Amino acid sequence: MQYVEIVEPEKMHLMGLMLAHLFEKNLSKPGAADRLKSKDSRIGIGAGGMKITLHMSDGRVIVSKGFEGRIAARVEGTMDGFMAFGVHRSMVGPYLQGKLKIAGNPFALLPMLWLTKL
Repeated sequence: MQYVEIVEPEKMHLMGLMLAHLFEKNLSKPGAADRLKSKDSRIGIGAGGMKITLHMSDGRVIVSKGFEGRIAARVEGTMDGFMAFGVHRSMVGPYLQGKLKIAGNPFALLPMLWLTKL
């Protein structure tokens, strides 16, 4: 089963493709997609001039370029901040260093954080 859909994959930038691959890998683990079944939210992520929207709904993630629809939470920052997040699997360090900024409802980020830690 495909858990992640990329809207217009031929036009998607590197950040969107990398996150889509990470989420597809993690959601394919037994029981992982069940944690997203009751979720329906959109998260905006921006770094290095690249912006994507993650729409989590019904155990799936739809990745689209740019910020689309009603965004529940937004994370924007430097590529350095996102690289640190990817390596350490935590937003706390880059956030406290001012490399990541969070706007909107921070609780809406929990499904995304959970998906990166599997």
